Amino acid sequence: MITRWGILGCGFISGDFIESLKLLNDGHKIVAIAGRCRERVNEFAQQHNLCDAKLYYDYDSLIDDEALDVVYVGTRNHTHFELVMRALDAGKSVLCEKPMGLSHDQVKAMIDKAKSKSLLLQEGFWSRFFPVYKDIRGLLDSNAIGEVKIIQADMGFPIMANTERLAKKEFGGGMAFDIGCYLLQFFVLVFGVDAPIEDIIVNGWTSGPDNLDDSASITIMLEGNRMAQLLYSGSASLAARAQICGTKGRIDIPEFFYCPQDYALTVIPSHSSTKPVVRKISHPPSTNADPKAFHFGRTHGLVYEAEGVRKALTEGNIECPEMTHNESLKVIELLDKIRHKIYG
Repeated sequence: MITRWGILGCGFISGDFIESLKLLNDGHKIVAIAGRCRERVNEFAQQHNLCDAKLYYDYDSLIDDEALDVVYVGTRNHTHFELVMRALDAGKSVLCEKPMGLSHDQVKAMIDKAKSKSLLLQEGFWSRFFPVYKDIRGLLDSNAIGEVKIIQADMGFPIMANTERLAKKEFGGGMAFDIGCYLLQFFVLVFGVDAPIEDIIVNGWTSGPDNLDDSASITIMLEGNRMAQLLYSGSASLAARAQICGTKGRIDIPEFFYCPQDYALTVIPSHSSTKPVVRKISHPPSTNADPKAFHFGRTHGLVYEAEGVRKALTEGNIECPEMTHNESLKVIELLDKIRHKIYG
C-alpha cells in the first residue's frame, strides 16, 4: 500500500519533510501541496521538483482531496488547531508538527476528535522515532542503569531575535513552544506520563516586542529524590547534550539529543575496585541524504517518523507507539505550567 501525502505549508520544515519522503522511494507518494500564496506554492513545487503533485492555493482544497491518506501540517504554530480539526472532520489522518496545539485544551480536543473518527493523529516529535531513542527505551525497561535519579538536557540556538514566527505572540511564538518542548518530551520519555511531580521551578527571561519567553532553566522535582534539570535558550548556542543518570550507570547523548546518532552507555560494576564499563553505540543514517537538500541539520532523520506513521496507518492505529496521545497531553500540560510560571 502506498501512503499518499498532502503537505500543508511551504516553509523550511515542510521542504525537509518532502526531501525525506523522497529518500524512501517506495511506499510514499506526495500527492499535493498547499499554501496561501500562489507564487510561493509554485516556487516551492519547483524547488523540490514536485512535477506530479497537485498545487493548491488554499488549505481547504487540499484537505478535501479524496486522493490523500494523510495530511502533514507544517504551518505556523497558531494554525495547527484549526487545520488539524478541519482535516479530521474531512476524514483525513494527520501528522502535525510540534507543538500540536498551544494549550492542553486544544490538544485534548484534537485527540478526542481523532478518537471519535477512528483516525490517526500524530504529533511530529521526530526525535521519538530515531533508533537511539528506541535503544534508550529498551535500556530503561531492562533496568540497565538502575533507578533513574537525575536527567539533564539543554538546547539553544541564537535565533529568536531575527525569526518572525518565534518573536510574535500572534504566531504562537516563544522558545518553549519551539525547542523547550523537546526537553519536555525527553523528560516524559524517561519518567513517564504518570511521573509523581512534587514541584516545578522555573527561572527565565522574556524578550522582543511581544515579551515572549527567550530562555529558561527548569528544575522538575519528583518523589523519591529524583529530578530533571532542563535548559533552553533562543539567544545562546547550547550543545544539545543529554544525560540519564541512574543508580547503576548512565546514558550520555553527547550532542543533538533531539535527533541523535550516537550515545554512550556507562555501567558501574558492583565491585568498587572494578572500572566502569563504557560502550559507545552509533546508529548512522539509514539513507544516503545530500545535506544540501535540507534546511535544518539532520532532518533527513524525518524518514524514521514518516515510516512510523506509515506503519501505524497500515496497522489501523490512531497513534504511534513512539509518541502516544497521552504523552502529547503530558508535554502540553507541562508546557502550560512552565509558561504560566514565566509569564505569571
